[in-house]
Amino acid sequence: MNKLGLKWYVMFNPSPPLARSRMHYDREAHKSRTNGERQRDHEGFRLRSAGVCVRGEGTEMRLLLVSGGKDGQRWVVPGGGIEKGEEAEAAAVRELVEEAGVRAETAEMIGVFQDDNRKHRTRVFVMLEREELAEWDDGRFGRRRCWMPIVEALSKVKESHAAILRTVMDHYRIPPPS
Repeated sequence: MNKLGLKWYVMFNPSPPLARSRMHYDREAHKSRTNGERQRDHEGFRLRSAGVCVRGEGTEMRLLLVSGGKDGQRWVVPGGGIEKGEEAEAAAVRELVEEAGVRAETAEMIGVFQDDNRKHRTRVFVMLEREELAEWDDGRFGRRRCWMPIVEALSKVKESHAAILRTVMDHYRIPPPS
């Protein structure tokens, strides 16, 4: 655990990198089967899911981040709570559409990140962009999105999200900033 009370458990998926899933987000079907109730595990941790959406490879890789934080001035990886009856992968796809206006396919799960202070456990998936929408739910309320180089993104996100980005860099063998 670090000074912020964060732990991260990285569980690499043994499948080949960037193996694609056919998971997609159907907003109407989702709304008809859920009431937005969030899930918790047996230890009381809120179950979350996040999608690190990527473009390019290696040092040219860019990540999709959205404005976040209490003041909206920080950048964060799109993600949120897994709703009752929803799978983690489907939640990551849904959150990416809602928060960033991007439809994507899942490449692989890269780990589970735990925040002991906030009592969150977040499953993180690498996602491949398929479509960027001109308008999206959170965009109507001022949320911004930005594609930025992964090395630059490290300095723009909060510490709990930097841990996710460092794991992506390690997994894809991207050298750290000098």
